[in-house]
This record gives sequence, structure tokens and C-alpha cells, in this order.
Amino acid sequence: MLALGVSLAAVLLPLWAHAGEQSASGMPPNMAQYWLALLLRGPAWTAAQTPESEQLQRQHIAHLDELARAGHSLVMGPFMDEGQIEGLVVLGAGSLDDARALVEADPAVKAGRVAVEVHPWWAAKDAFRKPAQPLRFVTYYFAFLVRGPTWTPEQTPELARLQEAHLANIRRLAEEGKLVVAGPFADGGTLRGAFVFKTKTLEEAQALADTDPAAQAGRLALELHPWLVPEGSLP
Repeated sequence: MLALGVSLAAVLLPLWAHAGEQSASGMPPNMAQYWLALLLRGPAWTAAQTPESEQLQRQHIAHLDELARAGHSLVMGPFMDEGQIEGLVVLGAGSLDDARALVEADPAVKAGRVAVEVHPWWAAKDAFRKPAQPLRFVTYYFAFLVRGPTWTPEQTPELARLQEAHLANIRRLAEEGKLVVAGPFADGGTLRGAFVFKTKTLEEAQALADTDPAAQAGRLALELHPWLVPEGSLP
């Protein structure tokens, strides 16, 4: 895992410091822009099981399967904590509009059962792989990095040192094989980045997340979700 750790550290310092300010053409050669589609409970979402909702769920799954077969989705899966975010899909698409069109064609989105948010996200080019066959599912832990209570857009020497410590911690976790994907969001909003942890339990992932110096300082906060994905689709 040493190469992954070095790669993350090499590319994330400029990217994370200025997420939302660089164009895709300015990305390092070992990084790529993806589109992260969050699948949320929509205005028509309900926990009730009816023939209509079951049919819509089948159509929803069929649409996601078609995205995978067509090569548009690189990895997808549900969150298992039954929160507002039902799951997410990492898309390869030419533009934000293209990515939105792919997920908004979902019958469950059209019916309002599912709502979507799409965010540009940078990660390593080799971060996602074809899943193993026969298809089996395994649990990873997905962490959103969001603006914390002490976040500020200012750039100061103190914040630069904090950023260096944040990235050193990323490198350490990658070298240990616990952090398998990391990268910043590129739209400059509340969501600053994302981590994917490969651990046995949510508690272990949370303990690793708590080692982040930026989180300890309150500049960032990490929101963890158990993420069920096809085996082999992530490192």
C-alpha cells in the first residue's frame, strides 16, 4: 500500500487546499474527475411496502444495473444505516449535466421516491475496478469530509501546517491499507472531500477518522456510513 500512500500525499495537497478552484485540465496525471451521485430520500419516499413501491424499486435497481452494464457507473451501493442518504453511485461522465441526466432518468427519481445530488469529485485513476464474479457484496465505510465549526476560507501559516498534518495522516492510513480511496470535491461547497475506509467495523473506521488533525481541530468533520459494494470494485 506504500505506492497508494505516496500517490495520495503527492496529489492531495494542492487539490484539497484549493478544491473548487482548479479546472480538470489542472489535475495531476494520476487523478481523474468523477461524479458522485448521492441517492437521497425524495419527497415521495415512504417505508411502506406496496405493490407500487416494490415495482418502482425493481425499476430503480434495473436502471442502476443498466448504468453499470453501459460503463457509466464505476461503483455503487446502498448505505446501510437507514439515514437520509440511501446510497451513492460513482459515475464516469463527460460533464455535470451528463451525470445528472444519467441519474435523473431513474424511474424512482422521476416518481420522487429518490432525490439526487451530483458533485464533482477527484480521486485516483485506478480507484475503481470491475467487480469479481459471481457478484458478492462487502462492506466498506464511506466518510464525507464537511466544513467543521472552525472552518474558514482564510489561508494562514497555521492552517498550512494543519493541512500538512492532515495529509500526513492520509498518507499513514493509506500505507496501513485502511484508507483505500480519498479525494476532494471540486464544487467548493460544504462537502470538502471523501474517504473510503477498509476496516472490519464502523467503530474501527471511526477511530481512524478521529485521528485526522483537521477533524481534531474542528476545521473538518467526518460523517461515516457503512457502504455495501460489489466485492473487487474497490482496492
